[in-house]
Amino acid sequence: EAVIVTVACGLCDAGFGLMSVATTFAMVMTGGMLKSGSGIAIALYRSRLSKLVKPTQYGQLFSILNSLECVANMVSSVVMIQIYQHTRHWFNGFAYTILVAMELAALVFTAVDGVLARRMNDMEANILIHSETDSIIEESDE
Repeated sequence: EAVIVTVACGLCDAGFGLMSVATTFAMVMTGGMLKSGSGIAIALYRSRLSKLVKPTQYGQLFSILNSLECVANMVSSVVMIQIYQHTRHWFNGFAYTILVAMELAALVFTAVDGVLARRMNDMEANILIHSETDSIIEESDE
């Protein structure tokens, strides 16, 4: 999952980066297609979060996530419009550059989460192997 999210975030970064320097309609459309990969990342984040809660708490989890997404969409529209209006005279794509930075932060957090999850799985596997080995040794001693 972490690899898919990393690729999706990378595509989204490429799309926002292209849109920040776009000079033609084709560049804008290509950037839009590239950043559509972020939808994959959102679905995988939801999947990973659903593994952290009990099945009886799915409704609460997804209602909170949807509420946060709605608030984020409203706030981001207002903030990005203000950023664009204040920076358009020196760099039209500055708002997209900020989005690239935010997506890179998400990419770093995802990579760290993937590394930590892999380490936890390795530690759990080692504990399981050692406990099985210890039980085999105890049985052979008897």
